[in-house]
Amino acid sequence: MSMHRGAETSRLSGRVAVVTGAASGIGAASACRLAQDGAAGAVVDCDGTRADEVARQIEHAGGQAIALEADVAARA
Repeated sequence: MSMHRGAETSRLSGRVAVVTGAASGIGAASACRLAQDGAAGAVVDCDGTRADEVARQIEHAGGQAIALEADVAARA
């Protein structure tokens, strides 16, 4: 994954994306794509370890991300 996509890089610059279920599959792909398009991201999943891995991948590629462990399906 590379954050260098020419003009598209800043398409979401200055915006923040919160992606739930972002530790794997479609959620992880969505978080990475939003980062490629310039958004800072919150990688949210009930698996905090894997969410952290995705956030580190985004940061390693030049994006900004934070991992948050949360189960959005559970009622508070």
